[in-house]
Amino acid sequence: MKMEISKCGPITIVKPYDRRMDAPSVVSFKATMHDIAESGARHIVLDMSRIDFMDSSGLGALIAVLKRMSPDKKFEISGPTAPVQRVFDLTRMDHVFKIYKTADDAIASQQKRVG
Repeated sequence: MKMEISKCGPITIVKPYDRRMDAPSVVSFKATMHDIAESGARHIVLDMSRIDFMDSSGLGALIAVLKRMSPDKKFEISGPTAPVQRVFDLTRMDHVFKIYKTADDAIASQQKRVG
């Protein structure tokens, strides 16, 4: 899965180019996310604004990434499309993940915590 990776202060923003997060894409997604976390990223925000479809494999990949993060690191979600937000809501994972409307909202929230 190809992803755009950018930094905004202490936040690493990861934005997949793919429109789907499903079984064919999750292996490379998890590997890339692991590499990002292992390279020193302490606060990762996954911008899901391009993802139109996420199945149980995609949700499982997000949970796997969250579990692999050490307790002193953050993994948050931003910009889920309506179909993706429905998956979070139906599975109650919206209570597990911190979800922001946009990546800018996640950045602003971090700045409020620091400032």
